[in-house]
Amino acid sequence: MVYKYKKFIAFFMAVLMLFTLCCCTAKPIQKPVDNNSDTTSQGEGRTDTITSVPTQNSSNIPENSSVIGTTSTENGDTTISTTSPTTPTTSETVNSNSNHKITATYEWHPGLPNEDVYYDLTVMVDDKLVNISSYTITSKVKGVTGKQNRVTLPYSAREKGENVIVTVKHESGASCDISIPCFKWTQTFNDDFNGTELDRTKWKEHWYLTNVAPADASTYQVIDRAKPAKDCYTVSDGKLNMLIKAEPTYDTSAKIKYLYSECCLDTAGRFEQTFGLFQARVASAKFSGINTAFWLLPNGAYSKFYTNFLSADPRYGLAEIDIYESSVAFGNYNRRTFAISEHFYDYTNNYKAGNKRSAYYKLNDDITNFHTYSCIWTADALYYYVNNKFIRSSVGLQTESADGREITPAYMIVDVSLYLDNAWVGKRDFKASDLPIAGYVDWARAYKFN
Repeated sequence: MVYKYKKFIAFFMAVLMLFTLCCCTAKPIQKPVDNNSDTTSQGEGRTDTITSVPTQNSSNIPENSSVIGTTSTENGDTTISTTSPTTPTTSETVNSNSNHKITATYEWHPGLPNEDVYYDLTVMVDDKLVNISSYTITSKVKGVTGKQNRVTLPYSAREKGENVIVTVKHESGASCDISIPCFKWTQTFNDDFNGTELDRTKWKEHWYLTNVAPADASTYQVIDRAKPAKDCYTVSDGKLNMLIKAEPTYDTSAKIKYLYSECCLDTAGRFEQTFGLFQARVASAKFSGINTAFWLLPNGAYSKFYTNFLSADPRYGLAEIDIYESSVAFGNYNRRTFAISEHFYDYTNNYKAGNKRSAYYKLNDDITNFHTYSCIWTADALYYYVNNKFIRSSVGLQTESADGREITPAYMIVDVSLYLDNAWVGKRDFKASDLPIAGYVDWARAYKFN
């Protein structure tokens, strides 16, 4: 009898648990599309998935994990840095022929020239998340579409630079209008690297040492890494080939001999711009120990001139924007990971570095293939894209410093760098016969917005 009673209790508890589970999961709620796992067409018959990863050395990283980056010095010392703040959402609330309050929010970003852009809405009625099927998204602007919680703006609707009005209407009768800001773009720089010569009206060596051995070279300290030198590049087949060579460079003032030469080119004095879009199509070097990069610097002495200041602490100026840094060693040598970083300096404390923002991102394709990396610089934020897909925002910026300093126009830099063996870009895996080693730039462009 006791045995039958226990069986009845067990059966009753099992039925109760099943009923509770069904009730909890049956409630339809709105679930915004996860941007991190979305795909974007490359126009070349493939798609790329961009996911954030916490560190360059983690092998078991869940997809869409929170972004925490690492930064390293040249000798490999590593410190943890913080991710950038979340982009603020735009919210509109209107009560129209209804006693209900409706709120629609979305994460805004400018979008790229000649590309469609989409935003995923989060809709709440009376402060409660509602089912996607309970509202519609419409617009009077031609070509703008709303499907489920996503509103898509074709470039034809954005190219005039006028705000696009979108209406969200709930089945309760409550509706709200969202005014989406749009940029009008004008191209200001382009180099497709056609021909066989570098266009020196656009590019020059960023900084370089001599590769001619001085008479006292035998007395120099020898360092097993590379420094920039002249003629470490070629132009062919419509691309810039940035080279690391087995040719020494010499710092005659410091009496140092570096065993290798490397390429570093910039547009300083040729092209500089305040705000706008900067982008390049780049393929990383195929070996570890090498960093291939595309970045921005404000014109002037390093760490003393800035593109923006931190709103939370405007003593810190943004002195370097790394749109793309890569090594096949990143992501535990998965050959798919690159880094984005922003470097801030405190001009009131001997230009001490601080508040660096850094994160690593993973493609579903090898970084040694060509990918397009873009950054939009505005007065209060930076927006990053890979292969035309929006992946990151860095907000909380402003143009005013704590003491009235002005921001400075920025120029573009492309380079390949060979570091000390086993530094932050990994242990070298190339042989002497592999040199020269190249990283590639297919094209570089810039745009201004109105």
